[in-house]
Amino acid sequence: MNIEVALFSGLTLGALYCLMAMGLTLVNSTIKFFNFTHGAILMTGAYFTWYFLEEIGLNYFASFIVTLLMTFILGVVVQRVIVQPLVNKEASGLMLILGTFVIGNLLENGFLLIFGGRLKRLPTPLEGHFSIGAATITYHSLLILLTTGVVMGGMAYFLLRTRMGMAMRCVAQNEQAAKLMGIPVKTVYRYVLGISSLLAGVAGVFLGSIYFMTPSMGGGPLSKAFTVCVLGGLNSIIGTVIGAFLVGILESTLILFFPMYYVTPALFLLMMFILLVRPEGIFA
Repeated sequence: MNIEVALFSGLTLGALYCLMAMGLTLVNSTIKFFNFTHGAILMTGAYFTWYFLEEIGLNYFASFIVTLLMTFILGVVVQRVIVQPLVNKEASGLMLILGTFVIGNLLENGFLLIFGGRLKRLPTPLEGHFSIGAATITYHSLLILLTTGVVMGGMAYFLLRTRMGMAMRCVAQNEQAAKLMGIPVKTVYRYVLGISSLLAGVAGVFLGSIYFMTPSMGGGPLSKAFTVCVLGGLNSIIGTVIGAFLVGILESTLILFFPMYYVTPALFLLMMFILLVRPEGIFA
């Protein structure tokens, strides 16, 4: 692997990490807790798409759209069943984390019972590749980058230009003041969890077409997304985007010089260093 290939691979990884981490940042900045169902919902996105493709017989685009709808609904269900009751009881952030951790484990074990532990993989929607210099770029990687760009643009428009997006920003800044202004905070929470889960579903679909799928496939991406959030700033959407691409490029570049099994510990050492030097994140 040369430097050109490593850089493009880093951009592709960064796009995936951006999709994973953006939802975590949205939840943390608004509801103030780390959502441990995120990895499990990422997994459900991959399995939903596989089921609609292989068992129902839908085409790839229809399977993708239905998966987005299903993951959004799943996020709303998590908010109604677990998050909102705990928020109503003024539970601590630790209790919210534990509650979502339990739901994540239930989802993983439920999918293990339904689909079994046998490895599965999604087909890539676009076959083929082209070359830029010494780098060979697949159309699937290009699709990941373009989709991430569209998602980031859509999120920017939603948060800056729509009433619900502005309501989310108000709740993130000051929840009590938002309540006094008449903003329906519970409805905001539903949209936050729903959109966060939708983003996880998009990431899951792309990951399922690159790596093999298992019911526990969300654990690794969740840890990488957490690293991205800490690096960029737990409450910063822009910081999360920048941090995702930095982590992706750093990871693919380190593989040029070190064995792959050194890369993940190096990223966690970087996260520990950032926590010691600038706990709020570089771009907070």
